[in-house]
Amino acid sequence: MSSLAQSASPASAGASVFGKALSVRKEAAQRGMSKSAVSRERAAAKARAMAEELAALRGQLAASQSRAAAAPVAASVATAAEKPRVRVKAGSAPIAAEAPAPKVGKPIAGGTLVPPEARERRARGRRFVLVGAQNNTWAHRDFIESLRVYCDLNGSRLMVSGLPYNRDGWEQPHRLTKEDDSLWYDPLVEPFMSDETLWLADSLLWCGKVATPITAADPLSGMESFTRDASGIFPHTKVAMKSLAGMKSHGARFIYTTGCCTQRNYIQRKVGQKAEFHHVFGALAVEVASDGAWFARQLIADEGGRFQDLETVYTPHGARRANVAGIVWGDIHRKHLEGGMFRACWGDGGILDTLHPRWQVAHDVLHFTGPSHHSLKDPFLQAQYYRDGSNSVEHELDGDADFFLGIERPWCETIVPDANHHCHLRRWLTEADFRKDPANARIGHYLAWRIHEAIERGENINIYEVAVREAAERKRKGALKRTRWLLPDESFEVAGVECGLHGDLGPNGARGSPKSFRQLGRRAVTGHTHSAGIVDGVWTVGVTGSLDQGYNKGPSSWSHTHCVIFENGKRQLITMQGDRWRAD
Repeated sequence: MSSLAQSASPASAGASVFGKALSVRKEAAQRGMSKSAVSRERAAAKARAMAEELAALRGQLAASQSRAAAAPVAASVATAAEKPRVRVKAGSAPIAAEAPAPKVGKPIAGGTLVPPEARERRARGRRFVLVGAQNNTWAHRDFIESLRVYCDLNGSRLMVSGLPYNRDGWEQPHRLTKEDDSLWYDPLVEPFMSDETLWLADSLLWCGKVATPITAADPLSGMESFTRDASGIFPHTKVAMKSLAGMKSHGARFIYTTGCCTQRNYIQRKVGQKAEFHHVFGALAVEVASDGAWFARQLIADEGGRFQDLETVYTPHGARRANVAGIVWGDIHRKHLEGGMFRACWGDGGILDTLHPRWQVAHDVLHFTGPSHHSLKDPFLQAQYYRDGSNSVEHELDGDADFFLGIERPWCETIVPDANHHCHLRRWLTEADFRKDPANARIGHYLAWRIHEAIERGENINIYEVAVREAAERKRKGALKRTRWLLPDESFEVAGVECGLHGDLGPNGARGSPKSFRQLGRRAVTGHTHSAGIVDGVWTVGVTGSLDQGYNKGPSSWSHTHCVIFENGKRQLITMQGDRWRAD
């Protein structure tokens, strides 16, 4: 065998592959071989060395497997007094000859072929109260008692879902499940536990099995399609709501969280303290009508466990009748307001007369159809408005005056925030050429003159207010004494809740959105989006006018949703189904 071949023979256990290749290169250079020959010999030597080491490793693995197979036999004849043998590798720690026994009850694999919908079933009853409860935490006893009073008086079923949370911090929260043996719940709520997936109505699913982390900043994130084309309710300590777009023939969908019936119990770090701040003693009440229509409302309790649902206050000791502080209507859009909706809200036995608020807030009463900047350049829309008679500004303002007269009550003050559709009138007066609009020339010139007159007096006027008040005065002397228009950026609070924001203008000149108003750091109720929602302390109403106003195309998240504000500052959303606002 040549010296070159000998250099590639098996080396000692401590020799490296790269050491062998280097020795080959030196010897080849000493023999005067070419550069390419050196490269070929080096590659061949490296390949042989790697193959030899791989064969050695395979031998070691086979020997290890043989010892492992023989271990059970040796263990069966060993006495209790014998110590386990160990094998020691040079330079390493002792390794037990016997493998540790697997932990009992910890499967190493799993799976199911059963789809989630196969585990869903129909709930019994037509009235429910849904709430979450944190594990290893005492219940809010007074709140539980108030909920039981509510259920007894209304024939509702109380359903509590567990919210697993690792308070000790020794284990990652995501490792806890609702089936974990270390979890327990206050005996006060144990009889009502419902960690199930239940259909409360044909289009409403109770997702009691979903264990969303209670420290989640947005507990509804990613759950938009979880209930398929139905609405859903998820247990959580934070109260939230989202409107989801649906086909216009089916209406919007909604996903809700419930609120919690257990005390605050969080790790005092940033995430835990944020969750503690947003912890709400609350529940969600659901009523299902005989025809399957359902109505969901928030039950938000004070620190004493008392809460109000519509016109009734519930306490641990009973219930009593009470009025409300205010109601914020969904954006009115009077031009598209249907008669049945008006009667349900302001007619005899309607929402206003039943709840008897001290204030009612009306957003976007003016729709401003005909000469709006949205449609002014569309000749076909203008032709349609001309045919319908809806191109007259004076006629629309006259109709708005009738509306304000119809909703006025001696015991209730009407508040009209500055809103983008109300500003359409001022924009029209600024941009329109009345020479080309004879149908509106007279009212346009008159209102423009009123603005100039106010400027000369040094006054700041709301021209929409001026127009409506004058029209109402012509119909009834001394009218609208209980109606107040707000100027731009004017604040108005009802029980500590800001109601002066329409929602179109956001901070620092940006477009408004419910999320952008969170930085105000105060509770607020806004309009504008026509899509109801709850984002932290910002609650948003829907629309009172028609859900199809011509310009909104495609799937829609609009709904007939209003917000009730109680005397203690707690709030509740009322979503109507047709012209109904509660079950039978």
